[in-house]
Amino acid sequence: MFRLFFPQRVGRWHRFLLLCMAGLVASPAVAQEFAVENQIFSGKEPQPLEQTTTVFQGPRAYDLVHSSGQAAVFDPVEGRIVLLKPRPREQEPAGGVKTEIPLVQLDRLVLGLKQQLARSSDRRLRQLARVQPQFSAGAESWRLRAGWLEYQVKPLAAPDAQAALRYYDFVRWSTRLAALRSPTMLVRLELNRYLEQRKQLPREITLRIYRSGGSKAAQQVEKTFRSRHRYRWQLRPQDRELAARIQQQLASFRSISWQEFRRLEHR
Repeated sequence: MFRLFFPQRVGRWHRFLLLCMAGLVASPAVAQEFAVENQIFSGKEPQPLEQTTTVFQGPRAYDLVHSSGQAAVFDPVEGRIVLLKPRPREQEPAGGVKTEIPLVQLDRLVLGLKQQLARSSDRRLRQLARVQPQFSAGAESWRLRAGWLEYQVKPLAAPDAQAALRYYDFVRWSTRLAALRSPTMLVRLELNRYLEQRKQLPREITLRIYRSGGSKAAQQVEKTFRSRHRYRWQLRPQDRELAARIQQQLASFRSISWQEFRRLEHR
């Protein structure tokens, strides 16, 4: 989920946007353990672009992007998010790098991002600095429209209040982190708030990206992506193994700066 896709302008943001649609995090006061699997699709393609698994175990959440092996750990006790990037399998010796982002610093970075967007010469980027969402509800789904982005959410009622709290906590921070690479994720912050207000979890999310210009009625959809979420309210042995593997990486990977980590992501 935290795999970085920070392209030039909107055209190359799309895949990263959807990887972030699965975001989940833990709360230090809650220890409900569960896992979430997420599949991401482009348009009507039957095969997913990407798959992620997030495991909530103990006070932490462990997230894995399957295609790259990149992982993330949300550690609310320490007040941080740690990103981990393994070396390619063909490289020796085995290992990888990690970077730590304190949550307090993350808040400051997002505030600076909004200030920068507000001064942009691009009208669409200025809209992101001050998102003004419009919500509309149907029988089985609801929509959020903000400028040239539209989310449609098919929700489910949270079966466990503690698990829902862990989900909402993670989303608050993972979306802030995502916005540093793709500012369009600032719209997702509003979606997260609406989910929490309604005490819902996302079952399926569709993101439509519209071409800019013209009236709303005349705008055409440029790209469509879907994410499907499957929840397991009891951890399987495979989930515990995934968390253990990421714990080992957290202990052994070499620490680097946030700036250096981002440069590695662009290679």
